[in-house]
Amino acid sequence: MIRKNSVKFIFIISVCVWLSACVDSNDSSDSNVVPPKNDQEVGVENPIVDNKALLSWSAPFTRENGSKLELSEIGYYEINHRYENLVREYVVEYPNDEFEVNDLENGEHYFKIKIVDTDGLKSEYSETVSKRI
Repeated sequence: MIRKNSVKFIFIISVCVWLSACVDSNDSSDSNVVPPKNDQEVGVENPIVDNKALLSWSAPFTRENGSKLELSEIGYYEINHRYENLVREYVVEYPNDEFEVNDLENGEHYFKIKIVDTDGLKSEYSETVSKRI
C-alpha cells in the first residue's frame, strides 16, 4: 500500500537494447555477412542473440509532497518485471543505479521501478519501459 506522503521521484529509466539481428544465409545484402575471397569456404557466423536488459536510473531529489529527499533517506529500489503471465520483483540496494536482468525469453518484457525510503515509504511506480527479445 502506498502512503500519502510516499516518496516522489522522477526516474530516467533507459533500457539498453542490445539486439543482434539474425543472419539470413540467403540474404547477401546483410552487413554481417562478408563475401568469401578467392577459394575461401562460404560460411555464416552464428548470430548472437542478446537476451538481457540493462535498466538504469537517477536518484530522485524530491518527494511526492514536494519536500526535499536527502540521498541518505533512500533505502532501496523495487523493480517490477512483467512477461506474459509472469511477474517478478527485484530489490536493488541504494546507491546502485543499474540492474541487469538476464536470461530473458523471446517476447515483450515490461519494467517499472519505485523507490522505498529508509522509513519504508514507497513511491508510485515509474512509467513502464519495455524490451522485445
